[in-house]
Amino acid sequence: MYSPEERETTVTTTDADEWVYINTYQRRYMTKMRANEKFEVLVDTGDYLQARIKASEWNPAQGAKRSRTFTPEQKAAAAERMTAARAKKTQQ
Repeated sequence: MYSPEERETTVTTTDADEWVYINTYQRRYMTKMRANEKFEVLVDTGDYLQARIKASEWNPAQGAKRSRTFTPEQKAAAAERMTAARAKKTQQ
């Protein structure tokens, strides 16, 4: 087991690579990466995890980009809300 000072996370990315590599000894990040299907786990020893994610799916400030899948009904409802919001804004 590692001491708190030894449990760290490093993120490695280059302009020449389409992948972002994450090496971590921190349990909270291991759990999140295991649960997120965007991460490909390369090494998992229990105390250490190495994973990668497509650079296009990575945001340095927030981590893995979030994505949603909407049903056609949800898309239509969102479009109606946006139309109403634009109309309200132009009336002001």
